[in-house]
Amino acid sequence: MKNPIKLALLAAAAALTASASAQVLSNGGFEANGLSFTAYPGTFGGGNPAAITDWTASTANGGINGSPGPQQNAFLPNAPITQGTSAAFLQGVGSPTSLSQTVTGLTANSTYWITYRENARTGNTGVSSSVQLGGSTIVADHAVASTGLFQLRVSDAYTATGSSASLVLNNTSTIFDNTLVLDDVRLYSVTGATPVGMNSSFETNTVAANSVQQGSVGGVPGALWGFSGGAGIVKNGSIFGNPAAPGGGTSAALIQNTGSFSDVYGTFETGKQYQLTLDVAARGGGGNEFSISLGGQSILFGGNGTYTPTNVGSYLTITSDFFTVSSAGPKALLFTGLNNSGDKTTFIDNIAIIPEPTTFAMLIGGLGALALLRRRLKV
Repeated sequence: MKNPIKLALLAAAAALTASASAQVLSNGGFEANGLSFTAYPGTFGGGNPAAITDWTASTANGGINGSPGPQQNAFLPNAPITQGTSAAFLQGVGSPTSLSQTVTGLTANSTYWITYRENARTGNTGVSSSVQLGGSTIVADHAVASTGLFQLRVSDAYTATGSSASLVLNNTSTIFDNTLVLDDVRLYSVTGATPVGMNSSFETNTVAANSVQQGSVGGVPGALWGFSGGAGIVKNGSIFGNPAAPGGGTSAALIQNTGSFSDVYGTFETGKQYQLTLDVAARGGGGNEFSISLGGQSILFGGNGTYTPTNVGSYLTITSDFFTVSSAGPKALLFTGLNNSGDKTTFIDNIAIIPEPTTFAMLIGGLGALALLRRRLKV
């Protein structure tokens, strides 16, 4: 059964975030016309669209690749796409290339962040990238390696000077054919709402019923989280003998041995206390000790930096110690398995961030006010 406090928090956060988030970054997952890039090798024109919806490319040597689906995959690394089935690419042409769009709905003097995932074409070395927003560099030029997992990037803060700003994603490599691959671009601001993730209950996925899919065996595409090693998504009724997902769900995450998974949660504010809550269960052969970090900061449970579940057959809700953040913004939430001896597995579901009690009261009060307003409008 789902924790009623957790449900209230998620409902309040969704309501307040929706009302506060007027800023617009469009087609950050490159899905809008991604399935139309079916002509080899996936570059603009030649049977493919002339552009990616809502984005402007500085080169004709860019486009969309995807998997699974009808798209071409000539430029894709050997890594699952985390959001949907499409990813954008910028092929090196001997000089820097870019994808850009104008982000709208910003508020002057307010702070914003960009997060995204990046990779390089299989076999490419020397690929590099940077990001600008409103003319300011928010992700410094850095090397991008070709790996089996799209790497998560969180930008520096940007203070808006007006209601719009140009977002520019750069392939800064000057080597021909060095190709940057991009996915899951998001925009965050401080909204006063509870920090939330995009797939906290792991129900968004393409895993078949009664099965399991792990990072080490084909990856876990389309789940928004990045999974590596023995981490992945497990469905009810799988060979792992996992208990049914709480609250009537069909999916949960698992960490076997030293697997790991991560995604962005946002937006956190300084001067506030938070707790992290989640549902955990152990496999019959024993639970896997795991750690959690948020933006590189260890999350503690009873003063300990790790946790090992012992409950088998049903989920138990656990809550972390209170913690604060040293800087505002979205944070990468990372789960890491620590047991590399024997077959130990932990199942995880329904991750939520709980703000300090005063913030919680404000969130519930705000949700109540919204409900009262709806009732009055119906009269």
